[in-house]
Amino acid sequence: TVLLYDTDKDAVAAAEGPDAGVKRVTGHHMLYGGVLDGSNYTRVHEVHVCGLAASTSYHYKVGAPGAWSAVYNVSTGPAVGSTEPYSFAVTGDSRDEPAIFAQIQEKLVSRGVDFQIFTGDAVSIGNKQTDWNKWFEASNMGFTVQDALARIPFMPSNGNHENFAINYVAQFAVPQHVGKGELGGGEEYYSFDYASAHFVALNDTPPAGADFASQLTWLKDDLAKVDRAKTPFIFVF
Repeated sequence: TVLLYDTDKDAVAAAEGPDAGVKRVTGHHMLYGGVLDGSNYTRVHEVHVCGLAASTSYHYKVGAPGAWSAVYNVSTGPAVGSTEPYSFAVTGDSRDEPAIFAQIQEKLVSRGVDFQIFTGDAVSIGNKQTDWNKWFEASNMGFTVQDALARIPFMPSNGNHENFAINYVAQFAVPQHVGKGELGGGEEYYSFDYASAHFVALNDTPPAGADFASQLTWLKDDLAKVDRAKTPFIFVF
């Protein structure tokens, strides 16, 4: 799994590897079968890009020589504690109308939001990969949901329709700090800071066997560590 990135779009477009400021990062992949899709398998690639500068626009592409994706751009957030203005979107429950969700995503790109938080229920059946494929590829006049997700950081929470299926855990990358009793390698619930705010994603529909009390313990500990001088605003979804 290979990703090339730099602040210079033309340099990234021309690069076949690390060169003239263009950096190369490798990651890992996961192969899983759709529980409701018979023998169909999906391979998901994930790369962690660390050490980026705050408030900076980066360009990137993924793939390999001769098989690169398009070049996309994504911007990092302000430093924690910054009073720099920003905007974010709150979306959710797109399961019945992915085409309308594509329209919304196109509006968010044109609006220039910095990131979006998602309140769950992206698809109707979380362990049905064909539902996810339709969601990512949902189109509005040629603009697809994945065109937006390639540019705008997407921070989801698990809905009862995802039901914390392996498809959900595999296809989204969120901060992973594994709490006691937490499932999904630390992706059941999480938090992050963005400029002047602290965001908390909770799971209100824990899967069978989950230790729900551990989430409450984690939440109390997480909120106790918030520095209200740096991040006076707290959003929970």
